[in-house]
Amino acid sequence: MKICIAFLIAALTSAGAIQLSPSDLDGLYFHEDDANGTVVTRYVGLMGETAPKFVRRSPLAIRTPGATVDKRDTGAHCNKLAGSPNDFFTAEGGLGMFFGDNGQNFKKAISYKFGNAVAFGCDYGKGQQYTGCQLYSDIDAVDSLCGKGGAGWNAHESSKSSYGRTLLSEPFC
Repeated sequence: MKICIAFLIAALTSAGAIQLSPSDLDGLYFHEDDANGTVVTRYVGLMGETAPKFVRRSPLAIRTPGATVDKRDTGAHCNKLAGSPNDFFTAEGGLGMFFGDNGQNFKKAISYKFGNAVAFGCDYGKGQQYTGCQLYSDIDAVDSLCGKGGAGWNAHESSKSSYGRTLLSEPFC
């Protein structure tokens, strides 16, 4: 048992950009720095039926795509990848349920995997507090620019954060 746990922790530990693998379970993950500055990924689990439910707002006005920029540049950005709108929607919903109406705190990064989609939040500062409604506002901006099946993120330079979605095969944060 100890060998399995040690292997799992080693397998979930990475340096640099964060990336989940196809063998990872669907559900919520925290990505935090350990004492040595190495990113450690911790699986939390699926969001259950008792989690709060959210209603998606109508999309924002369509925006003209801009140049490729750093994930911390303010505004919505696309990374030119396409995925299943249903997988994206489910991953976004799971992350939104975690954040809830009153908000939750996280440092470094948080993600929710479903199928081949990953919804994520990145912290480039000293921690974030975020609500489900704020997440859905960011996702609406990504939908408007990238389409419902397009991967992308919405960045906030003022809070040193970005929130979005990507494919399981791609790193984030």
